[in-house]
This record gives sequence, structure tokens and C-alpha cells, in this order.
Amino acid sequence: MNYLDMEFIKPDAVQKRAYQVNIFESVKDVNSLIVLPTGLGKTVIALMVMAHRLRKGNILFLAPTKPLCEQHAKSIRKLMTVDDVAVVTGELYSPEKRKEVYRSARIIVATPQTVENDLDRGMNMGDFALIIFDEAHRAVGNYAYVGVARRYLRRGSQMLGMTASPGSDYKKLKEVADNLGIEHVELRTEHDEDVRPYISRRKMR
Repeated sequence: MNYLDMEFIKPDAVQKRAYQVNIFESVKDVNSLIVLPTGLGKTVIALMVMAHRLRKGNILFLAPTKPLCEQHAKSIRKLMTVDDVAVVTGELYSPEKRKEVYRSARIIVATPQTVENDLDRGMNMGDFALIIFDEAHRAVGNYAYVGVARRYLRRGSQMLGMTASPGSDYKKLKEVADNLGIEHVELRTEHDEDVRPYISRRKMR
């Protein structure tokens, strides 16, 4: 079995899958949206992009709920060699403590509402080399993803959106792409040539 060999990813921790590597190569340096069915490892691709960007600065990983934040932080700690991973939600820290965490942690996993509220308070969080938006299809209307992206696009942060639910509404998908500054979309289904081998293996188990 082949494993990923990347700085910041633990040895023999992440199985190397062709479609994940292909998507990573396409999105690693450009504002991108990944559309991939549940269970095909969007988080692994995010980890690869994080590993690629970490030398350039800190990373902000946004997820809609506290349980999702905890789940992502657990995966990052399990699969990456980075020690200073912090979960930030409105319930966990006082604003003063959050300010300290934003500036010191290499990887911050947070709810977007908390980050947007802190930005509205004028809190200086520093710059991020990469901002990841889990369940990126939510980035419409007044959802907090939109406000956070708008502020950090001006500061040159790279954006990576991930979703399993692109929806059939092209207009909504375009709104998500516009709101997150997306320049490139990577879409895969279970029928794509580089995905199919892994689907058949999964069904055989």
C-alpha cells in the first residue's frame, strides 16, 4: 500500500489515492472549490493543501458547527506533525484568549460566526496563508463564510472550499464561487476514471 510522503503529514498515515493527488495538484496554489461525494476524502485533500501552504503562514479551517470543528481538529492532530492546533468557538475562550490563540496557533479550526464576530470587533488575527471552508455550499447570502472570505481575499489569503452538495442550481454554485473568490472548480463523482478503482474496493469490503 502506498502512503503520502509530504512534509507535515505523518509517515504511513494517509493512503495515497490517485484522484486525491490529482485534485491536490490542481488546487494547491489557486483559490479552488472541491466538489466530492461524502466518503471520498475531501479532508485528506485539505490536509495535503495545508501541508503545502504551512511554510507560507498559519492556516484557518472553518466548519459550521462546534462538533465538526472538533472532528476536523482530531483528524489534523492524528495525521499531521503540527502540534499547535487550536479549536476556537464562541463558547471555548474569552475574546482576549481567542486573540492570543489566533496569533500563536499554526492551525486554527473555528466556527465562522466566531471569526466574523471577532473581526467585527476589530480583533487583529494576523494573516492566513490558507483558509478552508468546509460545507462551502453554505457561502451564500449573509452566512458568515461570506464576510470572512471578503475580508481575507483583500489580504491575499488562498481560499479552498469543500462540499459534497453542489446542488443542481448553477446560479447558487456561481454565488458560492463568487463569494469565496473561486477561480478553479474540481468536481468528481463515483464514475470518474481516477475515482472508480477506489469505489470498487470500498464496495467489496
